[in-house]
Amino acid sequence: MPRTDALYYRAAEVADRLRLGRVDAVYRLIGLGLLEAVNVGTGKRASWRIPAEAVERFLSGRRAVKPVPAKRTRRRRPPSVTAYF
Repeated sequence: MPRTDALYYRAAEVADRLRLGRVDAVYRLIGLGLLEAVNVGTGKRASWRIPAEAVERFLSGRRAVKPVPAKRTRRRRPPSVTAYF
C-alpha cells in the first residue's frame, strides 16, 4: 500500500494490502458488511473510502488463534466389570 499515513484508503489500495486479486472482492466485503466503508460518490456510481481503523479491525478479526486442546477424560469403568487382561 503506497500510503501508510492515510486516514482513508481507496478500494484498490485495500485490495493491494489484503493481496486480493480483484477490487470486486473488497466491494463484496463492503456489501456484506464485513468491512466498514464510507460512500463519497455523488450521482449514480458509488465511490468507497475505507477508514484505516476499519481495515485494522477487519484484519484483527481474521487472525488465527491456536485453539486450546480439549481435555481428554477417560471413561470410568463400572466396579461390576471384571478386567480379564
